[in-house]
Amino acid sequence: MCPLCSLSEGCNVLVGTDTAHILEKGGTVLAGQSKHGHCPALWNGKAMEHIGAKSDRLHTL
Repeated sequence: MCPLCSLSEGCNVLVGTDTAHILEKGGTVLAGQSKHGHCPALWNGKAMEHIGAKSDRLHTL
């Protein structure tokens, strides 16, 4: 899955490092007005398992 799919298809939002922008987007989410996405194609809900498996392999090299 493309990392940007989470932004374009899912409900993640890239806010950057500007404090005012972070607070603005956080307020939007807390007000229940966040964007509504859907599960991207090939998403299986096991990202941490995949990351852990890759990390374990890197430590054994």
